[in-house]
Amino acid sequence: MVDDTKIDPASLFYLGSGDQPGNLITNVILKSDNYLSWSRAISLSLKSRRKFGFVDGTISKPTDKKKLLDWDTVNSMLVSWILRTIDPKLAISIPYFDDAKRLWDYLDKRYCDASGPRLQQLRASITNCKQLSTMTVEDYYNQLIGYFDDLARLKPPHGCECGACSCGVAAKYEKDRDEEILHQFLVGIDDAKYALVRTNLLSQQPPATLERSYHALLQEEHSRSIAQAKIPATKEDAHVFALPSSDRRQFQSARVDKAKLFCSHCKRSGHDTTGCFLLHGFPDWWLEKYGKKGGASHSGSSVSQQGSKHSASASTAAVAASSSKPVARANAMGGSIGPPVVPSTDTLSALSELKPEHVRLLLNMVTNNQQEKMSGYPHGKKGWKLYDLDTGEIFVSRDVKFFENEFPFVKGNEPVSSLENVADMSHENVGVDHDFLDDLEYILEVGEGSLVPEPQPPTLATSPATARDSSPHRRPPAAAADTAHTAAETAGNLHQVASKHTLPHRRFAELAKRYGRVMQLQLGQVPTIIVSSADMAKEVMKTHDSVFCNRPIIMIAKEVFYNCTDIGLAPYGEYWRNVRKISVLELFTSKRVQSFQPIRVEEVTNLINSLASEQGRVVNLTRKAYFLSCDTLTRSAFSTKGNEQEPFRKLLSSVTKHCTGFCSADLYPSIPFLHRISGMKRNFEIITQETNRIFDPIIEEHKSNKTLLDPKDEDLVDVLLRHHVDNINNPDHFSMTTDNIKGVIMELLGGGTENSSSMIEWTMSELLRNPTTLEKAQAEVRRVYKDIQGAVDESRLNQLTYLKHVIKESLRLHPPVPLLAPRESMERCQIYPYDIPAKTRVIINVWAIGRDPEYWPEPEKFYPERFEDSLIDYKGSNYELLPFGAGRRG
Repeated sequence: MVDDTKIDPASLFYLGSGDQPGNLITNVILKSDNYLSWSRAISLSLKSRRKFGFVDGTISKPTDKKKLLDWDTVNSMLVSWILRTIDPKLAISIPYFDDAKRLWDYLDKRYCDASGPRLQQLRASITNCKQLSTMTVEDYYNQLIGYFDDLARLKPPHGCECGACSCGVAAKYEKDRDEEILHQFLVGIDDAKYALVRTNLLSQQPPATLERSYHALLQEEHSRSIAQAKIPATKEDAHVFALPSSDRRQFQSARVDKAKLFCSHCKRSGHDTTGCFLLHGFPDWWLEKYGKKGGASHSGSSVSQQGSKHSASASTAAVAASSSKPVARANAMGGSIGPPVVPSTDTLSALSELKPEHVRLLLNMVTNNQQEKMSGYPHGKKGWKLYDLDTGEIFVSRDVKFFENEFPFVKGNEPVSSLENVADMSHENVGVDHDFLDDLEYILEVGEGSLVPEPQPPTLATSPATARDSSPHRRPPAAAADTAHTAAETAGNLHQVASKHTLPHRRFAELAKRYGRVMQLQLGQVPTIIVSSADMAKEVMKTHDSVFCNRPIIMIAKEVFYNCTDIGLAPYGEYWRNVRKISVLELFTSKRVQSFQPIRVEEVTNLINSLASEQGRVVNLTRKAYFLSCDTLTRSAFSTKGNEQEPFRKLLSSVTKHCTGFCSADLYPSIPFLHRISGMKRNFEIITQETNRIFDPIIEEHKSNKTLLDPKDEDLVDVLLRHHVDNINNPDHFSMTTDNIKGVIMELLGGGTENSSSMIEWTMSELLRNPTTLEKAQAEVRRVYKDIQGAVDESRLNQLTYLKHVIKESLRLHPPVPLLAPRESMERCQIYPYDIPAKTRVIINVWAIGRDPEYWPEPEKFYPERFEDSLIDYKGSNYELLPFGAGRRG
């Protein structure tokens, strides 16, 4: 009889020709801290050989002598294999076993205790598992999955008892396990990089699976690595300016380290023979910008010139331009030359070929060299005679600073005849103070003529230059000139933005049409970039989201939201990450939102009944929509009802009135007393006192009733109180104070009420203006709810397809927040050809983006049908439509 252990692979006692006692069946070596991973590797290896039954006892020792011999052979082989995978330092402490099962049981009992501290250690490891900044998504995922696998090995699930698994126990276990892993995976992901992706995944319906979430984060990680690789390195001393996209040669040349170049033809550093204009001739673009080809020359811009042209000035400019430190070189040489009269090429124009460089260099030049910027009276005079090309008038200007090569304006640039009229800013949505605007009006009235050179779109240098009359009537000439000069620099571009007839977002859109959809304005003392382009908004809010995720410290955040402890205006940091995590994972989960459905249904039903009772009479829909939003949110937050709502209505109305628009104290952070002079400080203090008066008793009541409350009946305050400092015993865990909770609730109530009511009001206004659209929307609602009387069934809202298009179109034309909350760059970065300095404010004009003809045909037309075949949504993934913002900060 032939021995079947040698020839029959189907036999349990079969050993292949490669199976030898000295084989290493796995690379995982057992040590004192890796038993679970080792046992898993051994199990897989033995199962692949159909030998795992020898160690788990399912293949018992036979009584038949022939089979007993075969069993002993395989058993000895398994003992040898297991011992080969044990670290020698441990092997010497293991007793001798000739039975594979006894050896396996001994190791399992020695290193695996499912009821002991190892189980608690694994659970703690899972809870504390976070993605470190140096970890990839794959490394973090593998680490977390390893912990869960070890836990499953220590505490295996209950097996199926029906044989064919028709009861679904195994499937339910796998589903619950995947959901637990997904939750922990998203909680521990790096907030600084993937907070936006996590929010999108949690908001998906149906919920995203573990595999989809893992691959989505891998894709985001890959996109970030590509975006970071595209950012070129810059010199530490390079100044930050945005360059015209039409002039890439200037941008490319600015990136070259000219200090390392030397021209053998002209014997000058700063360029080589391939770029020497003296050798190859001056190109057309240089002549158009700096020569006499594009318009009136330098010397023609003044009525008179005194003295001969000083040749040393041109030499100063040439030598300074070739130096690695041009300003210091020009100052040193200019100081020894004396007061020159400017030749055709002066120091400033020779220092750089880039127009924005004039502003930067001018601020660092010494007095003598600053005087070279203008033809006319020699150094030492109090002013220069200037000729206005637009009016033909001759006037005298004192201490005027502007781009030299744009005065008189070269061909192709139309001069602006006068500054924008400054309004008294009585509109409540434009929060610039009356006293400040009175000063602006005086500045503009000092002279009879004024000139504002147009900035080069999309250059970020847009500071206007003003020229004033030399003989004002209200003050002595010298004092008036000095005061006007200082105030003009202080005002920046506010005179171009402020208007009592135009709201800021509309004014920004008008300026964007002239200067480009990316421009920098000097709003008081704050340099601010206004973005009116979907592409640029995507760069700010997605590609460079980690750079622009911070918020500037503004007055409303400090005073009304308890020292910036809300969610939307809090500075980027550990506090914001923790509060936002609470809002995403606890406050606004699908389950939590669904629990407030009875409140929404009741409030909407009350509104419908109220409108029905007003049949035939005029209805103030704005007021009713505001009360609907306010009452729904306050009931969800505080569980209040009826007459208890009135104090919240008055409080939120006051917040909306005083906390919108610009605040002068935010535009002049170096003037600490301005907020009190303007009266805004007092208004905010009154709001805070009223907030404390209303919120404090409610919060104390919730604290006293927390032990008696059913979890399913919790409101938003109850959820936040779980994290109150009085309820957190572990000092390492995040906790909130009462003021923190009030700041978060105040933002939720204020923002939610205003946004919701504004959307309802504008949508109804557009429907009334467009009767055909109104009829289609009404027909759809009546068709979907034809068999329902009374309360609104929210489960059918998804069937209102056309009404969704109407809402999207209303949000496109009338976003609740036309100008998103300002962002502040945390570090220097580069976006396309623009260099953005650190601490630069960025405002996204979503109102202008929603009316951009590049993305929206007939943008001013209310046309919901444009969304019928479009996948564009308003949740932040499509940057053409951003009514509520995008990115981690919205």
